[in-house]
Amino acid sequence: MDNYGSGLNLIATASLSPIADFEGLADAAMAGTLTPDQKLVYVAFLAALKNENPYELELDDYRRGTAEQNWDALLSCQSAQRSALAEQIPPDDLRPATPEALATLHGYLQKTTRRSWCSSTRPASSTTTLNVSTGRVATLPTI
Repeated sequence: MDNYGSGLNLIATASLSPIADFEGLADAAMAGTLTPDQKLVYVAFLAALKNENPYELELDDYRRGTAEQNWDALLSCQSAQRSALAEQIPPDDLRPATPEALATLHGYLQKTTRRSWCSSTRPASSTTTLNVSTGRVATLPTI
C-alpha cells in the first residue's frame, strides 16, 4: 500500500473508547436525584440511544413536560441555554415511566459501559482517525 493515506495531512488523532460507567444514571433518574450536569448527559445518552435504536426505544418513556418541550434546545450547542434549561427540569420529567422502562435503560447502559467493552476478547480490527483540518475520516487497519 504505497499510496495509503495519500492526500491526507494528519494533524491529530482521536481514539474513541467506551464511555465511563454510567449505569448509575438510570437509578438517579428514577430516584429524581440527577444533577443539572447529569441531566444533560442523560438527555444526550437518550438521544443517542434513540438514534441507534429508532424502532426499539420509546423516548416518551424517559421524558415528558419541560424536558420533552425543550428537547432540541437541550441537545443544542448553546451551553448556557442548555444549562439553564437543565436547572428548570423537575425530576419527574426525566424519570423512567415504568419499571420496565428502567430495566430497558439499564440494559442499554450496561452495553455501553467500560465493563462490557473491556470483557471483549476480540482485538480491535481497525482504528478510526479524523483529520481535523479537513474533517475527513479514515479507518486504518490494525497492524
